[in-house]
Amino acid sequence: MPFNVGLVLALVAAMSISNLTTAHVRGVMADLDAAVRDRIEHTLAKSAMLWQALEWAGIIMMLLSMFTSIFGRSLSFRFFLAGCGAAFVCLVVAASAWHMYRVIAREAPGSPAQSAARNSALLVTVVEFAVIGVLFWLLNGRVDWTKVFGPGVKTGSAQTEESEAPPKELWVDETIALKELNWMKLDEIKLIVDSGMLKTKSVAGKTVYRNADIERLKAQHKSNATLPND
Repeated sequence: MPFNVGLVLALVAAMSISNLTTAHVRGVMADLDAAVRDRIEHTLAKSAMLWQALEWAGIIMMLLSMFTSIFGRSLSFRFFLAGCGAAFVCLVVAASAWHMYRVIAREAPGSPAQSAARNSALLVTVVEFAVIGVLFWLLNGRVDWTKVFGPGVKTGSAQTEESEAPPKELWVDETIALKELNWMKLDEIKLIVDSGMLKTKSVAGKTVYRNADIERLKAQHKSNATLPND
């Protein structure tokens, strides 16, 4: 299933369940005393803008995922941001359902409305967490975590490789080695090889030279060249 389609379907399912259960609780609240019902509605109305603002924060995260390529972010980061935004909306919906339950439990303890609100909050919570699970299941295989969190970070590992440049080859071809050691004659190079100061080995019928030894010899040559003459 395409991630965008799954994201939209998951959010529609989450919001639909929330709206249906909220409507059911409000229907049961109709049997409460008018004064009690008014206090509940007044309290819920005061917090409604907060829950809406939090939901929009998650939606904005999803919208931003469409434009992060402008700032050079990877496709993996965009998927991850969209998934986090949708998951945040789901958590907000679940939290708002429990807020409604707490308000009703305080104003009308032991009433059918309290039982309905508790059952509604439980159902919404189960559905929202199921939706979050589906979202991150959809993310699996689409997100390269090393590109989400930066270079060198591996999934399931706490180790971070600091260097961005790839390591040099441990062994180099003979042609490259001779070019790097061009201040020496072939006989001199052979003597150094025989002395063990320059390691070589045969790979697929070709002689290769250890790069670390070449770099050390170059450093020594450079150091000697800078010494003052007597």
